[in-house]
Amino acid sequence: MVSLSVVVPVYHNQETLPELHSRLTATCSAIVPDAYELIFVSDGSGDLSWDILSQIASTDPQVRAISLSRNFGSQAAVLAGLSQAIGDRVAVIAADLQEPPELLSGLYRACDNGAEIALASRSTRGDPWTTKLSARIFYALLRRFALPDMPMGGFDCFVASRRVGQLLLEHARPNVYLPGELLWLGFTRTVIPYDRLARPAGTSMWTFWKKVRFLIDSFVAFSYTPIRITSILGLFFAVVGFLYAIVILALRVTSGFPVEGWASLAVIVLILSGVQLIVLGTLGEYVWRTLDTGRNRPTYLVDKVAPPPDSRD
Repeated sequence: MVSLSVVVPVYHNQETLPELHSRLTATCSAIVPDAYELIFVSDGSGDLSWDILSQIASTDPQVRAISLSRNFGSQAAVLAGLSQAIGDRVAVIAADLQEPPELLSGLYRACDNGAEIALASRSTRGDPWTTKLSARIFYALLRRFALPDMPMGGFDCFVASRRVGQLLLEHARPNVYLPGELLWLGFTRTVIPYDRLARPAGTSMWTFWKKVRFLIDSFVAFSYTPIRITSILGLFFAVVGFLYAIVILALRVTSGFPVEGWASLAVIVLILSGVQLIVLGTLGEYVWRTLDTGRNRPTYLVDKVAPPPDSRD
């Protein structure tokens, strides 16, 4: 019987995997001795991560390693791990050691005390100031316009009941934002703050454009604010343009005011065209995600599993 399944998405984390495995093993052994499993999911990682995971899985019966056919993103990797989890509770933690594996002990105890979901929220960050600033802005906007229950520092690490894990899988779709889905589900929750550490080794693959896409996915999935803003913007310029036309017409009729100036006309056309493109782009983000979901493609594809399924009892 497995009491706890720990899912770890892996992407270019070859430097941290041995220490991560050691610390997770020690932590889980203290929580539920011999009643846990560690599921590492290599998300198309191009380094030696899969080789290391295969070696770990061949020597530790509590470890399963899954390799996806390409990089599908961390959210898809988490779903791949959850689909293989058999524990009464499921946990998710990153592979870069910025979230101490020892966090799982407090999160598991919180579930013992009645919480269906226990979240580890970042109270401080050991990241560069640019990352801290962008994260602060991102979560402030998310709390204000989409997910008011989102902890101030956000979260990626959590422990939840098996029922919650199954619900996350049922809600799986392209461009999914799992922290938002977890909050949307409701249920009793507790939040445990922690200090996010500096990255001990390796280079973060979390690029600027990946962050931008993550921001867009989060808002499109849980907020109509972008649509509302574009509607208000369009209404504002329509009213201003209509009033301006009335003023010009009145001056032309009453005083023979000459309507001249290609420069002012060009500026107006450029501004309105820009607004129209913004509106179309915003609508396109929603329509594209609807189309992507309608295609019904799998969220991820598994390439390899270690050890092979038929090698286990």
